[in-house]
Parts: sequence; structure tokens; C-alpha cells
Amino acid sequence: MKRLTLTFLALMLGGLVAPVDAQFRRDTTRVNDQEFLRLLKQADEHNEEQQLRAQRTHNSRILMRLADDEDPGVRFRVAFNPYTPAETLRHLAGDPNPTVRWGVARNDRLLFEIDTSFVADLDQAGNLIELSRLFGRAGITLGRDGLVSVDIPSKQWSLRDGFHSFEIKRSRLGLFVYSEQIPREARADLSKDYSEVVRVGLASNPNMTPDIMGEIYNDVSPTVRKYVGANENTDETTLEILSKDVEYAVRLNVAGNASTPLHVLERLAIDLDDGIRIEVCKNASSSPSLLLGMIFDNNIEVRAAAAAHRSMPSPGLLKLAQDDDLGVRQAVVDNPNTLPDALRRLSFDQDDDVKGQARTRLAMILKDQIEEDRER
Repeated sequence: MKRLTLTFLALMLGGLVAPVDAQFRRDTTRVNDQEFLRLLKQADEHNEEQQLRAQRTHNSRILMRLADDEDPGVRFRVAFNPYTPAETLRHLAGDPNPTVRWGVARNDRLLFEIDTSFVADLDQAGNLIELSRLFGRAGITLGRDGLVSVDIPSKQWSLRDGFHSFEIKRSRLGLFVYSEQIPREARADLSKDYSEVVRVGLASNPNMTPDIMGEIYNDVSPTVRKYVGANENTDETTLEILSKDVEYAVRLNVAGNASTPLHVLERLAIDLDDGIRIEVCKNASSSPSLLLGMIFDNNIEVRAAAAAHRSMPSPGLLKLAQDDDLGVRQAVVDNPNTLPDALRRLSFDQDDDVKGQARTRLAMILKDQIEEDRER
């Protein structure tokens, strides 16, 4: 009986001791506050480093690897990097994060600018040595088997070697080198993206192709149409359609687009809205004859914009030099193409600033003329 009692007590005590031991046993998975905060800081610093790396690197292998990073901030910077391979962009065009997809849509692929003197060499596929040096300065090593092909004479070329594909394009702003364009399939998918911001990215991309602009010009979003109307890669037919859009902001952007055909600009130049006419006068493609017609406009800002345009003929500048509004006369004296006749008139202007500026410019012209006459 005594033995049974002792056994029973042992069992009872054992049952009580076990839970107590479990309470004081250390949880090896638990971290203290200091350790937790240290890990958080390390993770944040690592993400920042990866994002900076994705933004700055030119290495295609690194970019391909970072395209699968779990941090959307890293993937966004890969999507926006002009050195990212085209196939990697195709992959990121299907990313679940709309900001990443916007990065793909808005990636203009621009690498660097080169001198327009290379146009003749590109058309003849010559002087690749000097071209290779330019690429080298940009951190790109071209292979010896580089080949230039003419896509559009004096306007667009393709450059390929064993490792890279590039596009060289000439615009009114200069001659630029681009990475290979975003794949056609990816562009088409992005043009149908449910997220408006992604479609806006395509529409606002200064290197987007005209075919995509032709697909999204009738988008339900007026913001998308507005950017299509402003994009110089939008074809003339599409711009003519958008010049009649119900949204004012769309028509306004078409009026200021240098790719808008002249006959459309001439129609917009007599629009009842002052803002539309102002944009036409600011448009780099407005013709001298169109601008001459604007010097009698009843809106001061329209006349000032016309006076500032470098294509305004001399008779128009001479007429605007007599304008009643100071802002218009100031625009005339600021115009680098204003000839001595208009400057002579402005050199006696009632406004001291206009008068002083006109006299300074005219004095320099007269000095040069006197020196030239003496040398003859």
C-alpha cells in the first residue's frame, strides 16, 4: 500500500513539473525587440541597394535577375531602365503591379545623343569605328561584327552586333540612340491594360510607335487621348481626328503638336478659343504665312506668341513692333530673327527696357556692318 502511494505521488508530481519546465524552456524562434528592429533596418537597406542597382546598372544579366525580385520597387526600376533587354520587358509587361507595367509602357529606351554629322555615315553604313567609340563612352562595347541597316534614309537606322540591337533615330530635336524597342506583343497588351495609368504611360512615351498611338487614340480616358494628341509620334490622320475631340485638353495638345499637319493648324488658327490659337502660334511647325495671319488677332497673348515665333516673317515683326501692348513689343525685341528695321523702331520705344534692349542689339549689328564695309 505504501509503495502504491509513493508511485501515485511520483506520477502526480511528474505531471505538475512537466508544464512548469515547458513554461521556462526558451523559445529559439523568438527574437527580442532590438534584433527585430535590426533585421527590419537591414531589409530596408537591402531593398534600397537593390533599387539603386536596378536603376543604374547597364548590365543586362543583372537586370534580368532583378526583374524577378519580390520588391515591386526593384522591378519598377528594371522596367524603367533603358538598358533592360527587350525580352525582360516583355516579361514585366505582365507584372501584377500596375506601377511596374507603367514603367514598361513609359520606358523610352533612350540611351544617348550623337552629333547629326553622323547621318551621312549611317546612310552609307560607314565610320563604324567612331560610332563604336561613342557607344564605348556610354558604357556599351560593340562587337566587331556590328552592322548598320537603313530603315528610313536620313531618319532611322538599326544597329546590330552579336549581342545588342539598337535603333538610331533623327527628330527635329537631334540624333538619338535607343535600345531595341519594347516587343510588339508587349506594347499591344499594354494598350489594352485595364489600368488607366499604364495606357497613359504608352501615350506619353516620346518613343512610342505610331501603330500603338493609332490603337489608343479613341481610348475612353480623356487623359490618354490628351497624351496621344501631344505625342509627336502620332500620325497625321490620327491627329486630325483628335483635333475635333470633344475634350478641350485633347484639342489644345493637338494645336501645339509639331507633327500636326499644316491644314489642321490652319483650321485651329481661327478657332474661337484663345488658348487653341495661342498653342498654334507656339507650334514649331506653324508656317510663315499662317503666322502672318495671326498678327491681327484681337488677343494679346496670341500676338505675343506669334511675335516670339522664329518663323515669323520680317513684315510681321515690323508690324508687331508697333503693337499697343508692351508684351507683344517685348516678344519682338526678344526674337533672335528680328531685323534692323524693327529694332530701329523699337530703339525709340516708350518702355525703357524694350528701348535699351533694342539699342544694344541694333548697335552690335551696326558695328558689324560698318566693319564689313570697311574691309571691302
